[in-house]
Amino acid sequence: MTKIRKNAPLISLILFVAVFLIIVMFSYITRQNQIDKIDRVFGIDISAYQGEIDWKELEDQEIAFAFIKATQGHDYVDSEFSRNWSEISDTSIKKGAYLFFEPDSPTDQSLQLFYDTVPVDVRALPPVIDVELDNSQEPKKANIVKSLKEMVDGMSEHYHKKPIIYTNYNTYNTFLSKDFDNVYFWIADLDSSYPELANNEWTFWQYTYRGILNGVGEDITFVDLDLYNGNLKDFKKEFDPTLWELLGFY
Repeated sequence: MTKIRKNAPLISLILFVAVFLIIVMFSYITRQNQIDKIDRVFGIDISAYQGEIDWKELEDQEIAFAFIKATQGHDYVDSEFSRNWSEISDTSIKKGAYLFFEPDSPTDQSLQLFYDTVPVDVRALPPVIDVELDNSQEPKKANIVKSLKEMVDGMSEHYHKKPIIYTNYNTYNTFLSKDFDNVYFWIADLDSSYPELANNEWTFWQYTYRGILNGVGEDITFVDLDLYNGNLKDFKKEFDPTLWELLGFY
């Protein structure tokens, strides 16, 4: 009897740890089951145009990701980028940054400005190149493709992630459809119920320019709404860093 009493604190501790681990495992399994059931992953993309953003309010509306404008060409930094990049980090919303491509800007300078503006963050979404060109640029196609390939390679090396190209159908079909198999594609398509790309799969879909969400600007400010091509489990598997990456090994 005395021996049992002496071991009582140890037995209690073991029981407490066992119960704690069971609760943690049950919570994890429950959360994973919830993730498996979420088959729509919504996000936004913004720039200084939207004004001040209340990221906590957006988080409450189940926005899972946001692409934030960082730079344009070789000499423009979005005035709201720094604040947005910092404040979104206090939420669960996955953040990413984009560069608006200007074909006449020097590629190396455009890249350097983006590097100087957007920190390397293993938890962030891949960097985005926003490519929106009209047919008047078609005679420069070879130079444009060369510049974009240099951007893709540069961003891949700097951020250790396969970049994303945002584009529309006209630009995609004219400049991008056959030369870029090492990127994710994010397509703007406001008209169809489900976008399709020749030769490639899309990863993100911008389906409206006129979304309205609480926490975006003052009064009624439209915002672009986006959808990931998969469920939340797919999204996390594709874009959450591994422990190896978190430790700095790529």
